[in-house]
Amino acid sequence: MTANTKSITINTKSLGRYVQSLAMTAVVAGLLPLGLMGLMIFGLGLAQACVPSLDLYGQGIHCCLDVLRVFGSGDPRQGILTIVATSSLVGMLFDTYTFCHGRHSPYR
Repeated sequence: MTANTKSITINTKSLGRYVQSLAMTAVVAGLLPLGLMGLMIFGLGLAQACVPSLDLYGQGIHCCLDVLRVFGSGDPRQGILTIVATSSLVGMLFDTYTFCHGRHSPYR
């Protein structure tokens, strides 16, 4: 019996679409945590404006900054960058998975 070897050929058009999809996925997956954090801070500010007697804004911001400090080794800006980078990487991994196991994949 002879070994049946399949050569893997990559279509240039397919690879170009993959790179575009990968870049778009990285940007969207990276901006999502920033948007969610912004909405959370905006919501806490809106709650503070509607009900000034509640000190939700100060407590909520303090909790958000504590979480970001944990991920950023004491610096909240580094924490949000860590979360953004991790989210982008995970999005790119999912995009690569769907590309390799997709219906029109050159690897099938």
